Amino acid sequence: METVPPLNVVIAIAIGGACGACLRYLISLVGARLESEDDRPRIPWYTFAANVLGALLLGFVLRVSAEAEISPDSPLYLGLAVGVCGALTTMSSFALEVVQLFRRSATVESIGYLLLTLGSVMAAFILAISIPGYWL
Repeated sequence: METVPPLNVVIAIAIGGACGACLRYLISLVGARLESEDDRPRIPWYTFAANVLGALLLGFVLRVSAEAEISPDSPLYLGLAVGVCGALTTMSSFALEVVQLFRRSATVESIGYLLLTLGSVMAAFILAISIPGYWL
């Protein structure tokens, strides 16, 4: 049986999502300014940074929530984990950029970006949930 989430949970996720989306957009603006004007295929470091930062933040949220006994159903947890981290990280952009690099005959860069991102995201998440103490 499906239940409707409480309004405060929906609002927390919406506010968190807006914050995460704005942060993601700002990261992409900075990344676009740092890229050069030439037509060479480049690894999109701004998407990489957003995904690694989001995984690190999600790990911290998980760790701190567990230590502080904050319920995974609470508006605070859901606003941060689902809202902020969900909107900040971007698997759709990551998938598109891997394919674009591959289509531009940048096969080595495409595979390298794929492996580097997956490895770094997992390492950031594991690091965040493994470090003892409160970080927020």
